[in-house]
Amino acid sequence: MGLSLRSREIFALNLLTLHRAEDRRAYFAAGPKPIFFDDALRCWIVTDPELAERLFQHPNMGGPDCASAYETLQRQSGIAFPNLLHAFRHIPLCLNDVAHREARRCVAEAIADRRNLVSSALPQLVSRRFGPLGVADEVDLMGQVLLPLIDEVMALLIGIDAEVVDRFRRVPGILDRMIGLRRGKQLEAEVAVARSILGDKRENADPLLTLMTLGHDALLGTIGESLHHLIATHPGQPLSSIAYPPVPVETGVPYIERAVKQAFSIDGIFLDRGDRVRILIQAFVYSDSPQDRLRMFGGGPRACIGRQLSLDLWGQVTAELAQIRRRAEIVKHALRTDDYVWTCPSELRIRLYVDDV
Repeated sequence: MGLSLRSREIFALNLLTLHRAEDRRAYFAAGPKPIFFDDALRCWIVTDPELAERLFQHPNMGGPDCASAYETLQRQSGIAFPNLLHAFRHIPLCLNDVAHREARRCVAEAIADRRNLVSSALPQLVSRRFGPLGVADEVDLMGQVLLPLIDEVMALLIGIDAEVVDRFRRVPGILDRMIGLRRGKQLEAEVAVARSILGDKRENADPLLTLMTLGHDALLGTIGESLHHLIATHPGQPLSSIAYPPVPVETGVPYIERAVKQAFSIDGIFLDRGDRVRILIQAFVYSDSPQDRLRMFGGGPRACIGRQLSLDLWGQVTAELAQIRRRAEIVKHALRTDDYVWTCPSELRIRLYVDDV
């Protein structure tokens, strides 16, 4: 029996905001259809981890045309977006074949150049930023701890002062397809600032901009949402008593979009050239197996280059929390509601206390 028109409308709306829905874990636990086409999003939706894994490896799957929305906006408004279009010509996930391999190589080299420096700095950075949890009665983990921490990590990775990151912190929003003219102009301005700041890096400027675009909100959302889930499911327990897993239990990257380079069929479904395919990688995160959760970093030739750095930061954060014996409980949790790309809290306020003696 098919869904009623009204049910389909609600279902489509939920797909658009599924990444931040309170019951998103239940959605995946219910085992939705492995792959289906959604008329509202105009793309295929993949919910099955096994199928997602096969699509990651499939040679006919490529990068999405992220520039198209801005090109359309440019034609309709008469306003140019040269910096945004430039960025999309250097972000590996938006490219294919030789261009993809070259851009990916440049990003990998940029990470390798700074990896040891970042890793050696993480213990001190994390300890300093999480210091308020040892003394304050209430802390906003996002505004007071994680946001400045991720700014510092990205600044080290890119090779700039942490204070400067705030000037183009919203650059990751360029991957959001739900944009209008006002936001497009804001993002164009921020990318222009980023390119100006990174311009003295010469040949490294474009891969460094890519690192900011793909790394900042991914880290912020993954760690923020993972800590929210762990504290919420252990209310009133000492932070030191929580069994922190080696892999985050939430992801700031709820889905990955791909585009079909050449038509093919899989599991009886025909995917035509140019079709968009949205792979819901949140499905990986909600596995009980840490090994399965690692697949949230993707696979195949487009796997996340920053996976190990992400795990290093998560390990340092959880090691720090394991030393804090104060009890914690959630006071307020809110997700960014204007964000259709990342799963990221706008606020995560916790109360901290010790038992009365």
